[in-house]
Amino acid sequence: MGFGAQDGSDAGALSPRQARIVAQLARLVSRGAADFFQDACRMLTETPPHPSGTHLISHALREVDSALRYVLEAHAAPEKAGTVEPGECEACGHETGGHLRSVMAACQALELPEDHPVAVFWREQTVRSSSNLAGRAHRHALERPRPVDREFLAFFTRMEDLLDVALERFESRYAGVFDRLDTLLAAGPSGKRAKELRQRFPANPVTRGRFFGRASAGWVHPLTKNGFFTHPPMPRHDPSDNSLDVPAWPESEYLARVAAEVPDAVVAAVLGMEPTQNSRVLWDLTRLALALPPDHAVRIAPVLVDAIPGPYGVIAADEIGDLAVHLAEGGHPDAAIDLLRAVLSEIPGRDAAGVRSFDYVRVLRESVPAVARVVGGPAVDLLIDRLVSAASADPPTRSQLWRPAIEPDPDRRRDTDVRNALVDVLLEVGTALHDAGIHSVRRTVASLAADTPDILPRIRLHLLRQRGKDVPDLLGAELRDLATRVDDAVDREYLLLAEAGYEWLPSSEVADLIDLFDQDPDTTAWQKRLARNADDGVPAEDLLRGRIGRWRRDRYAALAARLDDDRRDRYEALVAEYGPAPDRSMPPPAAFAVWAGEDIEAPDLHALTAVAAAQVLRDWQPPQDWRELDRASIRPALTAAAQAEAARWSADCGAFIGLPPEFVTAILSGFWQGVSAGVELDWAALATFLTWVDAQAAAELAAGTTRRQERLWRTARYATMRLCTVYPDADPDRIPASVEPALWSIITAACTDPDPRPADGRDDADDGYADPASLDAVRPEALRAAILYGLRAQRRSGGSDVPEVMEVLDEHVSLANDSALAVRAMFGQRLQALLRLNPDWTATHLDSILPTGAEHRTVWRAAWHGHLSNNVLTDAAWVLLRPHYHRAVDLLDPATTGEWALLRAKQLAMHLGNRYWFGQLSLEDPDRLLRRFYERVPAAAAGTIIEVAGRSFRPDEPVDPQHGERLAQLWQYRIDAVRAGGDPAELDGFDAWFVNGPFDEAWSLEQLDDALAIVSDLDLGVHVLRRLRTLAAGHPHACLRVLKHLAGNRVRRWEVARHAALIRDIIGTAATEPGVAGEARQLVSAFAVDGFDFRDALHGTIRFGSPPPEDPSTDDPPATQP
Repeated sequence: MGFGAQDGSDAGALSPRQARIVAQLARLVSRGAADFFQDACRMLTETPPHPSGTHLISHALREVDSALRYVLEAHAAPEKAGTVEPGECEACGHETGGHLRSVMAACQALELPEDHPVAVFWREQTVRSSSNLAGRAHRHALERPRPVDREFLAFFTRMEDLLDVALERFESRYAGVFDRLDTLLAAGPSGKRAKELRQRFPANPVTRGRFFGRASAGWVHPLTKNGFFTHPPMPRHDPSDNSLDVPAWPESEYLARVAAEVPDAVVAAVLGMEPTQNSRVLWDLTRLALALPPDHAVRIAPVLVDAIPGPYGVIAADEIGDLAVHLAEGGHPDAAIDLLRAVLSEIPGRDAAGVRSFDYVRVLRESVPAVARVVGGPAVDLLIDRLVSAASADPPTRSQLWRPAIEPDPDRRRDTDVRNALVDVLLEVGTALHDAGIHSVRRTVASLAADTPDILPRIRLHLLRQRGKDVPDLLGAELRDLATRVDDAVDREYLLLAEAGYEWLPSSEVADLIDLFDQDPDTTAWQKRLARNADDGVPAEDLLRGRIGRWRRDRYAALAARLDDDRRDRYEALVAEYGPAPDRSMPPPAAFAVWAGEDIEAPDLHALTAVAAAQVLRDWQPPQDWRELDRASIRPALTAAAQAEAARWSADCGAFIGLPPEFVTAILSGFWQGVSAGVELDWAALATFLTWVDAQAAAELAAGTTRRQERLWRTARYATMRLCTVYPDADPDRIPASVEPALWSIITAACTDPDPRPADGRDDADDGYADPASLDAVRPEALRAAILYGLRAQRRSGGSDVPEVMEVLDEHVSLANDSALAVRAMFGQRLQALLRLNPDWTATHLDSILPTGAEHRTVWRAAWHGHLSNNVLTDAAWVLLRPHYHRAVDLLDPATTGEWALLRAKQLAMHLGNRYWFGQLSLEDPDRLLRRFYERVPAAAAGTIIEVAGRSFRPDEPVDPQHGERLAQLWQYRIDAVRAGGDPAELDGFDAWFVNGPFDEAWSLEQLDDALAIVSDLDLGVHVLRRLRTLAAGHPHACLRVLKHLAGNRVRRWEVARHAALIRDIIGTAATEPGVAGEARQLVSAFAVDGFDFRDALHGTIRFGSPPPEDPSTDDPPATQP
């Protein structure tokens, strides 16, 4: 059944009031009442209208009316619920006076005055008339049905008025339902009380959940007789947002809770249920069956087998596995294997929603072996079937890639790896069943006879290696069949089997096997592969001959103890030519070593000194196997080791002189990571190594190698420069002064590096993207290093000029000399550092750094974006750059949704917010800079200033009153903008203002209430609630108004559950204040509708159902500003 068939809802066709009534009926009365009203609304707008539409609509409304009255009547007078006098009602033919008394009781429950328009209209429906609800529902003699005319539409509107008012009032008194439930439960189980629960209490998850969460096992029988366990709720799909609601069912949760106490009654209740696809109900039935004795649980098993995995998945598949074990060990093997077949039927993957990979693997590892010990062969067949499906479902299908070694490896086990779990369990079960005499390895091998997928023959060979001694005929046949085959997939397992199994074969069979090894294999596959990867330097014939030689060498090695003299000579010649045969007993490395680029693991290098590591790196060669690794595959491990050993290795880094550039770059990157993490380097020793690196880069350029992709030493030079910029604070104590001359020589050389070229990054510059070639460009990093060198030198000398640095910068600040965008971005990024280094020089060259001509727009953007990347803005930079902030605002595109454009807009907002915070920017500025920013900023970036300001408050730091007033003015400006049509998400950050802001308490509460009314997902986390608790005594009404935003909000339901104790404290504190109790009672009822019981917060001072005292509606008027 498709999603569309699950729910016929067309709530989008309802008016807002009708949609609200539908939701309230579902929450306060029952889903059935809501469906009746929704159908009535739908029929009212059908085109063309049904001829009998008014009658059908009226019938539906009667059902809604009676359902509501039944609940409210009992709510008003629980002790008289359902009692009526005999006779006949004039309006509807029911008991005399019963209808009127029911309406009057409902009005009493809602505290509706007799002269209230809704009460008057409701009483009118009890008088016999063709114009009341009952009269409109029935035909008039043999006349035609009444039409949907203006008069009927007016009547329908009055019914909406009735329902709207009644439901709103019921919601504010809903906690009384909990009182009645407590009374019902205290009275104990009976058929009469079960009927009362069904007819006189709201049939919603909250009421049912409260009852079934407290009911004793004695209720099962009367509840079953009254049909409580017949209709599990179906999952409901909402087409408007494509969401799926899989509702809990308190009834099934109750049965699971009491199953062990009354097993017979519970089984009868379950067998009376309609089939369901509700995953949560099926989970309850699983837990229920686990609580039952096996002879009872087996009667539940078919219900689960028919339903799982189902279209909505299995919540706890591991418990299905536990149930299978429970049944198998209890003497019901057929039911047990049926359950396993059902829960393992769909391999987890992109197109299967049945069982999560983690749960699937748990069932395999924890349940299947136990069931297999009872059922035997069917479990083996199930595992093979599932393995074939799993091996074919996801690439790679070549099993060597996901299972390098066939034997289980606990160190590499992953809890979500289905394929490997299937292999592990199949091997475990195959040997265990053979050893126990339940299912022989001969039968398991026969089930594994297929050669595809290639994991099957590998398992077959491994099982024979483990238990082939018991089936030597099978072992010999397998070795002969594969003796001359070329198959990399099974080669390792074959050779291991030959080496282990020849002792179990007669000598004649071993001799025949060696004869087969003397033959050449079928090399068709090899020839095709060599043709695709032809190497001009080596003839294909020589390559093929080498493969055949190594193939025969490996087979001779497996049977080396049985070789005669002639064959031993051949074997030794092959070893002399191709080297010794690999040790097949060592598991090959996992395939992910290729993806991670690791072959020597980092811990192996960690243990070495710099000298020893250098020697390893000089001699190391990657394994020559199917992964085709090169020497560079060790770089990630080398970087990790250099980071961990940065202090020790830097002291002896001269040992690394002479290493190839890819190793040098990895080592320098590791040093940089180590310094970034706080490690102190030996800069004196390091300077010598860096000088050598720089010389290699210079020699490469001098030799004419200038293209970026051809330069082997370019990345090493960049890594050197990155080390020289690793201390952005320019602390002169971090690098010894004695080392600085050597570093300056290296830096100045790198400042002349041709990387990047002027054209690099031009194509994407207008979009704001960072060109990949500029991210590790040498020259910009070298210029950064030069600026930091100058700042360190100034701090050492007490502020003197650094002409050598300014001379280098003079060579590059001019566009004519260096137009590379990465260099321009560097000048923008370091502009504030340049102001510290030499403010006059910076002001003089500002037009070169940020050229405003139209022809230099791309250059300006590159430099400006570099400047925006700084989180801190100095006063000097603000004064100098204010005209450029105007230009940046002019260039904003309000409609943009691009990732980079939004990032730049948020960075601009950060800078403007910084100046507003410190009072150098205001909403009243004549140039309207801040207001113009808000007029042009994209919506997704508009909330940045509010958000960051909230994070900037420090509750322990006093704030100047004028500063607080300025911030309140900004908030008012933005909330007014949102009310005028702005994006509500802009106000998301007010929670931090409320918690930490230095504002008047009443003002803060008023603004929080306003913001919550506008922003549906404003954070009301623990810090907000703790502050509300602090303020509740002084501002009870305001705090309760804030809490109202949590009640009835489905999105915030988990916040209420998580912070229930805090909410109870707030209500309890507020309720003790004079004149607040009635408002607190209504709030408690609003929470009760969602299933949260805060009645104890009222201190027992008010009985639900009694009229509320006259409360003032508000606290003292809140201040309009701090």
